[in-house]
Amino acid sequence: MDVYKRLEEKINELIERVKQLDTEDVLGYIGAMLFAGKTGNLFELTGLSSPIKQLLYLGGLLLSTPEPQTKIEFNEKRYNELTTLLEEIANTYSLLFFPDEEEMKQGLSEQWKKSREVTMPVFLHYFNTVSLSYEEQQLLRIEKWFLPFNEQVEQEVGVSVQDILEWYSFVKESFKKPFENTKVLNDQYQKEIINFFETASKEGLGFEETMQKIKKTKATNLALQLVENVSLLFHISIDDMKQRFGEEKSNRLIEIFSIKREQRDFRYYTEKNPFEIAPLWRKSPNYLMCLEPKLLLNAIYDFLYSVMESSQYKNSWYKRRDIETENQTVEIIRGLFGNQAEYFTSVFENDKSQNEHDVLVIYKDTILIVEVKASKFKEPFRDPDKAYVRIKRDFRSDGGIQKAFEQGLNLKKLLLSNDSTNLYNQKGEVIKTIYKEDIKNVFIICLTAEDTGIVGTNLSLLLEKPEDEPFPWACNLYDFSTLIDAFIYKKLSPEKFIEYLSSRQRLHERFLSTDELEIAGFYLRYGSFQQLEKSSATHYFLTPDMSDIFDEIYFEKNGVEFETDAYCQHDEFLDKFIDFLEANGWHFGGGTKADRYRGE
Repeated sequence: MDVYKRLEEKINELIERVKQLDTEDVLGYIGAMLFAGKTGNLFELTGLSSPIKQLLYLGGLLLSTPEPQTKIEFNEKRYNELTTLLEEIANTYSLLFFPDEEEMKQGLSEQWKKSREVTMPVFLHYFNTVSLSYEEQQLLRIEKWFLPFNEQVEQEVGVSVQDILEWYSFVKESFKKPFENTKVLNDQYQKEIINFFETASKEGLGFEETMQKIKKTKATNLALQLVENVSLLFHISIDDMKQRFGEEKSNRLIEIFSIKREQRDFRYYTEKNPFEIAPLWRKSPNYLMCLEPKLLLNAIYDFLYSVMESSQYKNSWYKRRDIETENQTVEIIRGLFGNQAEYFTSVFENDKSQNEHDVLVIYKDTILIVEVKASKFKEPFRDPDKAYVRIKRDFRSDGGIQKAFEQGLNLKKLLLSNDSTNLYNQKGEVIKTIYKEDIKNVFIICLTAEDTGIVGTNLSLLLEKPEDEPFPWACNLYDFSTLIDAFIYKKLSPEKFIEYLSSRQRLHERFLSTDELEIAGFYLRYGSFQQLEKSSATHYFLTPDMSDIFDEIYFEKNGVEFETDAYCQHDEFLDKFIDFLEANGWHFGGGTKADRYRGE
């Protein structure tokens, strides 16, 4: 069957099932799973391979159909039917990257294989993930990038950045309060009920007498409060909002970030999801429904980014964004290296302000040349051949990793080809003289503000470099911050991080992961990559649970228990992709497919 025809059939079937369901039933179920998944295994809870993205797609489809006149019951059986369709749709998209019968007959060229090797994981990563940053990281970025344009944003959209941030805090607290109250009331209710029945048992009361007496106890009142409070879970009071922010601002915020259930043109998993753009459901004139505050924060970031890019202040905002990204990079590195290192920003190779480098860190006999790129990663095309052209072009643009590497390599060559090298500030003043005899290691680090997926974690796919030059290390700023925080939390030394960089260079081409934290998580769990280096396998997939160590640290720091699971949800299209690569000469180690993911 034609892939596109199959896709349309599955989407039509999903819409037919969704449009008969009650909005609050479905969104409440999604919200409950997202809440439970914060400290547990969301893959296992939902039965989905990309749970957050797929649940948001389900919500987007639901809210893009009119409220049904006659509703059918939403239960576990119907949920399982929906998840089956969601998985089939996601898996069908992956088939776009596999050869059809005609292509197989003609034979697959090396160019065809190369383009799919890159575009398939890039496409699937881009459309199957949401922002994985922690709330604190995203709030800091919003404050650093957008708050300086507070008044300009208000001129553009009617509410300021400060208004939006304060409103987000209000929504977050309103979201948390019913959960906290429910826990307190439930604990009190359980205690009262246990005490009551213990007393009734001692007094020898009969069933009827016990039921009559319980109505007059504190437990009954607590039960009523508990039921009332549970009904408020995920609900945000519009009246409270207007009392806090006023009628005009509240209405504007509701207009931007909330959505009604009504007929709209949305059906594809890969198109802009109205429920991601506006993740609050406008349930009634009195209440909004919020499934998870972090989804709102993601929408706020995307909204502000879009506002600034389309405004008359775009160029000055880009400049601010780049400066703040460089400053944050230094602060992150300083957290691990402290006063033992020297830090320089906006370093030039000569006194004419030519060949600028973003960040230079000197630690004993090691130099880190850090080039920072803050541009946004562009959405890949659906057509694999067109997607490959765009991905390569973006990778090699002025805002891409290739350019960052070339900039860093220029300085590295300069430092290693002269006995001494002067470095300058923008005024043409010498700020540092570096002697070649003092240098043992030079690492080029390419930091991006946005997640670039596998083209960042495995640079061998696209990077052009001299054969004798080791690969640089690329990472997005959120993951870099998380990784360095973990090294600090575990009281690891700067030398251990340098060892990580060195090991990543040696094994760089062997990792096929879209997430640097999976790779770093493996390193932190086992203390090194020796287990991989001893293996005969040429390439490794690592399971997403390898990055759980960072969540464990995060929750531990915040006093929350985090549940881990020994296994990871695997999806059909990733298995197919591995089979495809193995058929073309790749080797992922022996054992089961589950073993392949772990690199065992």
